[in-house]
Amino acid sequence: MNKLLANLGRFDEALQLTDEAEAKIRQYDLKPHLVDLGRLRAITYLLMNQTPKAIDQYNGAIRLAEQIGYWRAVMQDGEELAGVYEQQKAFDKALAVVNTALDASSHIPEEVWLTPKILARKADILTKIGRVQESNALYHQATDVLDGLLLKVPTVGMERNLITELGNVYSGFFNSLCEQGQYPEAFQVLEKGRGRIEAQSLEHHQSADPTHLSAAEQNLAALNTVLLKTDDEAKRSSLLKNIATTEDSLQTSALAEQAADTPVALHDLQKDLTPQELVLEYSLDDTQSFVLAVTDTTVERYSLGPRRDLEGLAQRYRALLSKEKDDPQLASDLFSKLLGISPEYRIKRSVILVPDGKLSLLPFPALIDGNKYIISDHVISTVPSSTVLHLIRGRARGRTGRLPYVGVAAWTRPSSPFAVVRRAVEGPEESDFIALPQSRTEVVNVGENLPKPSRILLGSDATETVFKNLPLGDYDVLHLALHGYADLDYPERSSLVFAPDVNGNNDGLLQVREVRLLNLNANLVTLSACDTGVGPTGLAGVANLANAFIEAGARTVVSTLWELDDRATAKLMADFYARLAAGTEKGEALALAQLSLANAGVAPYYWASFGVVGDPAGSLYPSSRVSAPTANASTSENQPIQK
Repeated sequence: MNKLLANLGRFDEALQLTDEAEAKIRQYDLKPHLVDLGRLRAITYLLMNQTPKAIDQYNGAIRLAEQIGYWRAVMQDGEELAGVYEQQKAFDKALAVVNTALDASSHIPEEVWLTPKILARKADILTKIGRVQESNALYHQATDVLDGLLLKVPTVGMERNLITELGNVYSGFFNSLCEQGQYPEAFQVLEKGRGRIEAQSLEHHQSADPTHLSAAEQNLAALNTVLLKTDDEAKRSSLLKNIATTEDSLQTSALAEQAADTPVALHDLQKDLTPQELVLEYSLDDTQSFVLAVTDTTVERYSLGPRRDLEGLAQRYRALLSKEKDDPQLASDLFSKLLGISPEYRIKRSVILVPDGKLSLLPFPALIDGNKYIISDHVISTVPSSTVLHLIRGRARGRTGRLPYVGVAAWTRPSSPFAVVRRAVEGPEESDFIALPQSRTEVVNVGENLPKPSRILLGSDATETVFKNLPLGDYDVLHLALHGYADLDYPERSSLVFAPDVNGNNDGLLQVREVRLLNLNANLVTLSACDTGVGPTGLAGVANLANAFIEAGARTVVSTLWELDDRATAKLMADFYARLAAGTEKGEALALAQLSLANAGVAPYYWASFGVVGDPAGSLYPSSRVSAPTANASTSENQPIQK
């Protein structure tokens, strides 16, 4: 509560709460808790820009922690205090404190996960005082320790959390190597953490028979089914506890002790790129963020500013758009800070973004350059990492012909023609699954645009069991027009919602954990559902449904960042697939479909949620195999917007 109040700027309340807690703690002589309170006060004073008071609190907490043998606190507080001294350029004091923190680690070898962050802090200090070789050696040591830890984590979720917690080890080494002009080495260091989970899955993919459920999986499906049907809070709380226990038994990662092979080398990535492609790989840091601009022949680094400023602007813009509002000036500011800073952007049409942190949730297509949305002259896509892009493109070279298309629309009951329907659910509770009447037309029209034979599941036939029984690895295009559910606290529970499964063992929720185990070989997966690109963010990427489909074998995924309007989505999808049927490349087809709506005066809320994840290049099929488009394409793609 103290940290929450402090982050909200309610400093007096935060300090008062700490004082009240200290009075109670002293009654019972709970000294470890006094150490923790000292750290909380220090953090509050830092937010208040009262650095001397913060330093006093940190020093007091460290002294007490040493006296009572609370070595974890010595390590954590020492690393944070060293950072404060570093910002003040008091490097001797910073080194003394960080050495104290490292000495404390010898007392608790079982807490080795704290060590990489402290080593990275010392390395950063050494860099700033010119001791570069010592710094490089420490950074190498820190990344080696972290790599070893990542090999031993038992679940994907724990692996992602560890990378997020210790991401400064990779990003700090990246920044240091860039300062030394060692771009190839810097690039590979950053790629060790960036998109690591997706890269592992692509290299060591472990698929499972989706039609066979273990006893634990059957139990989980039964619990989820009961949860969907009850709105009683007490029952839901009890069910969620049982679900968490069952999920724990299923979460052991098939990727444990299987690290991704060496991240893609910079020169190999450049070989993958066409002359019209630009990769922008971001590295956010508390004090100074950077973006690495990579083309087929060049690489440059540009400074962006502090993480808090960039993420704050990105969050504000996304929040505005998701509430059907707009701010052209903010869109222009974000463009200048994130894209316009790179001269390469002006001469490349296809921009492939490797976001960091909350930039993963920014609707880049709605940024504004001058008086036009950037999709008027650029194709924008994202990818979990450059290594993932390299792996996807390498795998795609060996493709063979397969079944063309499967479309799924479960929630097709008709509704009032005046109803505004969103493809979202805030539960999951069954009562939230309202009809999506346009989804039927959407999946049928897509099938008409693509080669035959197609397989279309509608209404009550669109169950999770029926879907899993299809030869999913044989389909080239999967189009899923469903309800979507994003769980930010437990991202493995994020799911696509199928029709109720009366006769099957499945719960109707195709969750991230299940998606990851599918065996796909799809050229395109379209998730025409809400929030499929949303999830917790960090250096490791974003934990969401879109990336799970990439891990399962999809080359390109179209995903979303907020709730979708049913009618606008159906129109956008019709235009998108008509362009694909005419031979337009995937990223280009989506950009042109979005631009058509923007030029018609449609607000970004209705089109900017969609984004391409994975490889934006390549057409779906040779034009000779495809029927004529059924949607009208706009003839004025580059009209400026009115600001």
